Amino acid sequence: RRTMAPAPGGGGWVVGTQSTMALGPLINSWVDPVTNPTSNVEFTSNFGRARVAVKVKTLSACPAASTLTGTCYRYDYAVHNFDFGASATSGTAPNVSVAGSKGFDSFRLALNGPTGIFIEEAVNFADIDINPANSWTATVTADAVEWTAPSNNTLNWGTLFRFSLVRNQAPSAAVVAVSLRPANTAQGAQTLTRDLIGPSGLGNGIMKNGFEAPL
Repeated sequence: RRTMAPAPGGGGWVVGTQSTMALGPLINSWVDPVTNPTSNVEFTSNFGRARVAVKVKTLSACPAASTLTGTCYRYDYAVHNFDFGASATSGTAPNVSVAGSKGFDSFRLALNGPTGIFIEEAVNFADIDINPANSWTATVTADAVEWTAPSNNTLNWGTLFRFSLVRNQAPSAAVVAVSLRPANTAQGAQTLTRDLIGPSGLGNGIMKNGFEAPL
């Protein structure tokens, strides 16, 4: 993979400036895991692998609709599912049928409280289409913000989705969980967690949130 900067020219578009070829997934061009190890981490399990990266931008002013004060930060998380998939099956051996394979249907970011968070409507989530009817829904609770997928738009292998929020809290260690609910797989819930930069202020919260069981 390599990046390029398309530019208009000659009545159309030209490729423009290109970087050198590099090994690794596209998400690593957005955030380099070598130079930013706490902003781009990999999730691994028996069901496959995924990578989550984050960029943080200090805003010149808090969004007017947010009513937030102080210094606001925009957190953009990208989740790239390489090959994670859990199959839904029916029947019993030796007559087992595979009904399909689902990826992730939940993205959860641990928080130290529900205040100071702004989830901007229509721009807090992006997938591979422009259909707002299948967008994930963001919910803020006392200890997390969680995006949940509709049944027809899970984050399946080979795809990348973005999740965004604004908070008036500077970056610190956070715990990110990407999970698959029991309804989507015969193997039971699969939850992967890693520490990643975020607005939580929690530090390492893996044990606190009960995600200590390895996959």
